[in-house]
Amino acid sequence: MFIRLVNVKGSGKTYRYAQLVESFRRSADSRPTHRVLANLGHLSDEEVGVLRRAFSQLGDKTASVVPKAAPGVLLPGLTIQQNLQYLDVAVCYEAWRRSGVGRVLDALAPRGASEMALSEVTAILTSHRCVAPGSKLAAERWMPDTAWPELLGVQPGRFRNTRIHRALDALDRNSEELQRRLPELYLSQKPRFAALFLDVTDTWFVGRGPPVAEKAITKEGFYTHAISIVLLCNEDGYPLRWDVVSARRGDAPLMESMLEKVCELDWARQVPVVMDRSMGKTATLQKVAATGLRFVTALTKQEFDTYTKGSIPSQAVEALDARAPNAVVQAAHAVEDAGMRRVSDTLYVRDLGLVQQTMDDDSSSGRSLDKANPAGDALRLAQGVRAKVAAGDAPDFKTAARALKLTGQRMSEYLRLLDLAPDLQEEVLAGHSRMSLRTLVEIAGQPDAEEQRRAYAEEQLKKHVSRGASKTASTTRPPLQPLRLRVVVCFNPSRFVDARLAADETLAKVRAFEREQNERLRSPHARRTKETVYSQADQELRRRSLLDTFDIFVAEENGHPTRLELRLNPKAWQQRRRFDGFHVIVAHPDSLGDAGQLASLYREKNCVEQDFRHIKSEVELRPVRHHTDAKVRAHVTLCMLALLVDRLLERTLREAGRPMTAAVLYEQLRGVHLNRCFAKGADQSVYLLTAPSPDCEALVQALNLSHLTDSQIVAATIKQR
Repeated sequence: MFIRLVNVKGSGKTYRYAQLVESFRRSADSRPTHRVLANLGHLSDEEVGVLRRAFSQLGDKTASVVPKAAPGVLLPGLTIQQNLQYLDVAVCYEAWRRSGVGRVLDALAPRGASEMALSEVTAILTSHRCVAPGSKLAAERWMPDTAWPELLGVQPGRFRNTRIHRALDALDRNSEELQRRLPELYLSQKPRFAALFLDVTDTWFVGRGPPVAEKAITKEGFYTHAISIVLLCNEDGYPLRWDVVSARRGDAPLMESMLEKVCELDWARQVPVVMDRSMGKTATLQKVAATGLRFVTALTKQEFDTYTKGSIPSQAVEALDARAPNAVVQAAHAVEDAGMRRVSDTLYVRDLGLVQQTMDDDSSSGRSLDKANPAGDALRLAQGVRAKVAAGDAPDFKTAARALKLTGQRMSEYLRLLDLAPDLQEEVLAGHSRMSLRTLVEIAGQPDAEEQRRAYAEEQLKKHVSRGASKTASTTRPPLQPLRLRVVVCFNPSRFVDARLAADETLAKVRAFEREQNERLRSPHARRTKETVYSQADQELRRRSLLDTFDIFVAEENGHPTRLELRLNPKAWQQRRRFDGFHVIVAHPDSLGDAGQLASLYREKNCVEQDFRHIKSEVELRPVRHHTDAKVRAHVTLCMLALLVDRLLERTLREAGRPMTAAVLYEQLRGVHLNRCFAKGADQSVYLLTAPSPDCEALVQALNLSHLTDSQIVAATIKQR
């Protein structure tokens, strides 16, 4: 095919028309001749030149054509076959190439003779999660309507369900090595990381889920089959390490496990790791310090007094009225007068320097155990709780545990010791047991008393043998070093006011509940018992975490409840409100920076929190539709790679002075399509590029990707499907 120009004279003027012409041989005599396929009408010299260059390339099976037409004008004689999603996909692909992940995957899993490369399938699936997240079946249906076949030179039919799932299995097999190499890719662009951020989230499933999924309460409060995801990222939000584990494990042990994996790596050492307050317990901090990593986290409120030793100026704001119009300003002035330094309107700090503390109790339980015989002390507590319930002094075990200042979870563990055979309980109470509390709880789980005695004897023997070896080892083992931490007290006046107002609202709701219950009791049709009224009040207080703040009293007449009274314990309430607006930052003793810098660094932990929000909302991490552990891990890896692509694009835009989220960027680019057209008589497609808007052109220029909207460059790079 070629373009022929025809000149027609009339009315003293010469008119020029373009025709699409094809050469062929006549069947009668086999002589070559021409036939007109389409009359294209009047075309400018530029349009004629573009078309001639375009049709000259049709003999090259690897070349595609993007003729440049006026905006919104389709060249005559061309029919649109397909409107392909192009610019947002192409930008994703360019970010993917810049990341270097494709090169890593090519090295780990070279292309097979008849297969698409793992890097190609992963690139498509990653872009799918970025611009049109959905199931893998949805990705299979989506890919042919995009420009991916033209960008990669693959036929749409090759991207099918079986190939996708083979690629997911391969991606899971290579995920560990991929994660090992990711820091090298990032550090090739910068000398070192400024900070690392660590956190845990969870996700649930459509259906039962894989074996790794277990029934657990998610962070949103759902009880369902779920998994936990641990993520370590850098200050740019780039994922460095991630792990998929059972949701039944607590956040602190999961983060401890991640720290142990990276503590010996060069890129992690001497870089502060920022973690949330779930790591802020003495026992946990002891383990974190043992890794040798620098860290920054916040203490739980139960640990405040242990490390601040009365240095929190809570008395300065104790009497402030949070409902006053200028309550925030009053609170700020009060703590400043008490010696705290202003860093910003929402941050006041007091540097306590280095504080030394040793781990000497079971701090997670809320009550110290007897160090000489912790298992025996735990068993005595369990027996005391059981006696309170049996005597009617407490309606249930949780209430009795609360009176002993024990958390429900810890008390549940202690109560399992009551399942031990009576003679074994006597051994434990006498202090003859040499094993840990956890081991005794496991033994108590044996249903048969004889099995318990056998397991107990075996453990005692092991301890006896190991004790002799440990005596020799203890002479060379270094003693446990005291825990030394940088401690910074922080105060946020706005948070203080918000916390006090929320507390007043909670009290008002408790009083409203009390009035409602008493109105029901005054009804002549009331048929409730004292136990029922008590139980409902207990549930209400438990739901609001106020069991240690109120005492429940139910008045009776003639064996029927007549009035419910919830008595506020002023001392307990004041203790609860004492640290409103305050939090305590602790860090490795060698941490650099002053108090304000450490506090600000801790606040930057929203970097990893934003990553989690991003993969949950924009990338749609959940719900998960896979039912094998390998596929679930691969799905999480794809979400992390999509996160990386989005963060790379956002960073480039930010550095170019056009800050924008990846989601908004894709929306702006979505209007530029690659239009696959048909020319009558042609054996290949012609491609027209939708003219980008000025805003779209400015975005691709900011990304340094202007070639993606240049018709000539696109014509030379894309491949015919």
